[in-house]
Amino acid sequence: MRYYVYISKPKVEMLYSQIPQSLLENIAGKLTIDLKFIKTEFSESPKEKSLHSKLLIIESYLKEKKQVGSLEYPSSYIADTMSMKMGSYSSGLVYFGGCGDVVLGLGGSKVNVIGNSGDGHASSHSATPYLVAALNEEIELVNAPLRGGNKNSESVALSGVELATSQMEGVIQKMEFFAKILLRHPSDEYEYTWAGRSGKPVLLGSPLYVSIVD
Repeated sequence: MRYYVYISKPKVEMLYSQIPQSLLENIAGKLTIDLKFIKTEFSESPKEKSLHSKLLIIESYLKEKKQVGSLEYPSSYIADTMSMKMGSYSSGLVYFGGCGDVVLGLGGSKVNVIGNSGDGHASSHSATPYLVAALNEEIELVNAPLRGGNKNSESVALSGVELATSQMEGVIQKMEFFAKILLRHPSDEYEYTWAGRSGKPVLLGSPLYVSIVD
């Protein structure tokens, strides 16, 4: 059982719609999910159950496509657990931050938060606009576009992950998450001039879901 605190319905619907029908039926069969139930708009079951079923199918599909990694070995997506804090910015951004062997920041829109469980405060600083800008396309926030969209902006965004995570207030909770990776350091794709403050790998992502682990 998952106790969800965040689900990105727009991201779930977008990814689900891109799975080929033949693979959809195969994956749903393996997970014993009735596709007729998902397609039925006026199902007797709650809409949340349909959304959760789609999440399971998307996870399975991306894992079969070898696109899902972990904190230690990140890929296009990561699925893992970590002790994290949850906070929010006035811009409409909700942020999940954790630091272990890896510094992780996950950001999304506050409209996707389920209740207010564990909600704390994320401090603003000079790197915040870059952090928000790096998440813009994923969470449909329009303030603070990337200044030039260059490697330096990406470096500052990753520095913002470390700052935001280290300065967060709130309760630490063990959380499970499934997220798309947006930026990472070190990376094969970018040669960052910025050296991380912690000396640890840094990841910035946008979650499909975050849940609390009992």
